[in-house]
Amino acid sequence: MQEQQLQLARLLHQQYLGGRQEYFILLLNNHDPNQAARELQYYEYIAQSRATWLKNMRGNLAKLNAVTAQARQKNNELAALQAEQTLQKQSLLKKKCKAAGTQKNCAATEAAASGNWPIAAR
Repeated sequence: MQEQQLQLARLLHQQYLGGRQEYFILLLNNHDPNQAARELQYYEYIAQSRATWLKNMRGNLAKLNAVTAQARQKNNELAALQAEQTLQKQSLLKKKCKAAGTQKNCAATEAAASGNWPIAAR
């Protein structure tokens, strides 16, 4: 993708520097009309090639945007699943502590499940 961006930058720079003057200069030179016709045909081939290249680049950019959006959506889904898993883990630990009937170990276990470790008393 970066290579295509560099090519596009070069193309735009060349067109900016050269402008569209080559067609007018070719027609006003009063040279051989057959040569002028051939050169105009060559310019047409170049323009068609550039148009095809730009169309492909737009397609690649659209695909990249779609993949990026899909990856973003998957990341959001993963974050939601992780949050749900954490809540379920905390809920299960609370139930386990209540069933065991030991409140002292429950506080430490709940803190460990939530990621908040209690500071040990000295």
